[in-house]
Amino acid sequence: MNWPAVLCTFCIKLLANNALVALTLLIAESQPEDKATMVTLVVNLVNQDN
Repeated sequence: MNWPAVLCTFCIKLLANNALVALTLLIAESQPEDKATMVTLVVNLVNQDN
């Protein structure tokens, strides 16, 4: 069974895999005091309502 496909039946791929990796690394490498800002930035980038 392909779990990601089952869990994401109605998902639309918004970003390429390499873009997701880059954003993940951006958050991981950010300064601790900037993490919340970086997470908010990424969420706003992928949020369909913005």
